Amino acid sequence: MRRASPLLVGLTFLAQASAARAAEVAPAPPAPPVATAPAPAPASETPAVASQNTPPAEYRRFQVGVQFLPMPLGEVSAEQGGLPIAAESRFAFGAGLSLGYDIWSGLIIGVAPQVITGAKPRDEQQTAGNEYDLMARVAYRYTVPGVAAVYAEVLPGYSLYFPVRSNTSKGFVLAGGVGCEIDLSDHLYANVGLGYQKGWQTQSATSNYRTSYVRVALGIGARF
Repeated sequence: MRRASPLLVGLTFLAQASAARAAEVAPAPPAPPVATAPAPAPASETPAVASQNTPPAEYRRFQVGVQFLPMPLGEVSAEQGGLPIAAESRFAFGAGLSLGYDIWSGLIIGVAPQVITGAKPRDEQQTAGNEYDLMARVAYRYTVPGVAAVYAEVLPGYSLYFPVRSNTSKGFVLAGGVGCEIDLSDHLYANVGLGYQKGWQTQSATSNYRTSYVRVALGIGARF
């Protein structure tokens, strides 16, 4: 057998040494990037959280409505010279206008003027006089989501009653009632209610004509 050449052995040794040194100095692979949490937004940029008691942006506070007011039961009373007289009233009809503003979470303040015709004793044959009532309105409205809204109202005011064959009788009047509202659209609603009103009208210190009614309210209105 022939012996390997010293030159060939030397070259082989140098090649192996170069490969080993290259492996030692090879750079390590880069480390994977580390995810960092975003810095919290400054207080001025943090979105505000709406309070549960804050009304939605579309909440409509102003409302206006018209009312038809049938008054199937009533009484006309009078006193002249200390002699009291009372008689059942004929079926009277009324019409009213209401303007209100929701000042806080369903509490509504407004005005509700009305006119009543046909207010006279049942056995009276002459044409009945009218009654004009200028009333304020305080109401509380509670909404049942997806169903309707119920309300209770108090209406204090000032009344002018023109009785048959007598002078004008005027004075304090007070009405109250309950009812419900049903939405017809985003703005429109219909309402129905039942209540009672009583007047303390007087003509002079010794005479008066006073009215009282059971009242039904049928109306339509809008909120803005």
